[in-house]
Amino acid sequence: PHTGCSETDADGNADCTAYFLMASEMNNVAIGVWDLAFTLAKASEVIHFTPTVSAPIGDTALVKLKGGLNDQIPTMTMATTATDSMTMTESRSYFIFNNGISGMDDNRSVELFVAAKESMNNFPALTQNAVLNQDTEHQMTITTVQLQVSSDNRNWTQAIYQGKGIWQASGISDLTETLYISLTIDGEIKTTDGEVAGANNASAAFTLSSAVM
Repeated sequence: PHTGCSETDADGNADCTAYFLMASEMNNVAIGVWDLAFTLAKASEVIHFTPTVSAPIGDTALVKLKGGLNDQIPTMTMATTATDSMTMTESRSYFIFNNGISGMDDNRSVELFVAAKESMNNFPALTQNAVLNQDTEHQMTITTVQLQVSSDNRNWTQAIYQGKGIWQASGISDLTETLYISLTIDGEIKTTDGEVAGANNASAAFTLSSAVM
């Protein structure tokens, strides 16, 4: 997932923000490769960059929530007969990244980046009025998004959409070691397991060692 690039000066330098779903190395041993491809508008040359991504240390960097029966994506197609096939599906995953916490005491703010899974290789930013898996039988047009945060999993603060998949919540009180996240899309509460929302699966949790100040 990424938020794109913005040019920072007349020389063509740009700042780009990308989010990684997993590490590319563990204990100095490569476990995969992230290939970032960059190009300029109206240019044919593509420049590839393969950063080393280590596992995060300290605060939880990423949590996931899943869609229910009406929010599925295709995974693979299996032949059932010589002429027929069946498409297997899975719950759509929503990836929520911790962009950082600011403030002190009972006036804390958090910035989050949210992306939705369309396929193994496509994770667009979750934006208002987004159309996921467009022109497929699993197309989903998003009308309303409610992203909320809580320090106790009971009292919730609404996050405000900032653009490009970025959401921000302010005025959070009593934040110590855990930040809970609730995501509701078109009235459906996304859960940790893709099942109907209940007491134990309706929110994801960031562990925050840096929140204690």
